[in-house]
Amino acid sequence: MYLEAPSEGFQSTVYKVNFWWDEVEDALGYRLQVVSPGFAAPDRLVLDTLVIGNKFSINTDPGKYEWRLRAENGSTVTAYSSSRKFEVLQSSIKQQSVELTTPQNDLLTNDPHLVFKWVTLYGATQYLLQVDTNNFVNENTLNYNQVLSGNELALTLAKDQRYQWRVRAQNDTAQARWSAVNRFTLDRTPPATRTTSGRLRPAPSLAPVIN
Repeated sequence: MYLEAPSEGFQSTVYKVNFWWDEVEDALGYRLQVVSPGFAAPDRLVLDTLVIGNKFSINTDPGKYEWRLRAENGSTVTAYSSSRKFEVLQSSIKQQSVELTTPQNDLLTNDPHLVFKWVTLYGATQYLLQVDTNNFVNENTLNYNQVLSGNELALTLAKDQRYQWRVRAQNDTAQARWSAVNRFTLDRTPPATRTTSGRLRPAPSLAPVIN
């Protein structure tokens, strides 16, 4: 199994690290492990996860790291690959971006109560969360546009429609780049029910939603 990136001795001032490897025939997933500073004498386990596909990204703090990989197929696993060391260098948050976690991109839900979460960014003290239905064309008409000190917020949505959301980290002296935009759809329309004759008829309507 060949590890493509990050390569041995790789250094970066970008906190988001993209892992990439060659796929193994008949593998159903890949066990990705990342430790700091290295497997010989690890101080902490940064990541131990099963990945579907041959690419994965995480946001890290500045520091030294080492990663390795094995292929898995049901109850069968390969040996771990040779490990690779890399280093993330401390830098301004201006070239960084937040990684969104939930709601996931293209989520379809009938639950108006959603929790928005993202990964904290090293060096950030606040996060600007924006939720919109018009691709952020007009910041004066956004559904939500507030600065938060934490990395999650629960919101209740009033209308069934397609939404977009994004987050930007900041501190007293700088602003990071905007995160990727995740989209989700709220649809509480009940499914149609069948009559005894087999014909479809609308299900009873829901109670009104109060804004």
